[in-house]
Amino acid sequence: MFFLESDSLPTAVLDSEEDLSAQDLIDFSPVYRCLHIHSVLNAKEEFETYYRKQRRQQARLVLQSSANMHEDLMNFRIYLHSIAGFFVVENHVFDTAGTLANRAFLDEVRFFPDRYYRVLCLYQDGVCRADP
Repeated sequence: MFFLESDSLPTAVLDSEEDLSAQDLIDFSPVYRCLHIHSVLNAKEEFETYYRKQRRQQARLVLQSSANMHEDLMNFRIYLHSIAGFFVVENHVFDTAGTLANRAFLDEVRFFPDRYYRVLCLYQDGVCRADP
């Protein structure tokens, strides 16, 4: 997947950011191309397995908090944006690429171990009191 630089987007597009979708900001064509090629080669299941394995690893990386996250609100914001971005991409792939990201896979990465939930609770001091 390739992320488009904000410099390459027309000003009118940047002015209406709330109207942008994941597909407006990210080029998903390499994923679709790989899925198509593997489907033609009767290797779709292998590609789906590979894709999910790679995305699981990426989810673990995204969900790991950095040591200095608590020092600055901007670091925490970057952390939350990366988590949100990961799931925006996965939801888009789920909606557009058939079985590549199925419900079981999304549930697995959405509900990673409770420690990630607890990390988020630490930063919400008093707001997040319920246990998962």
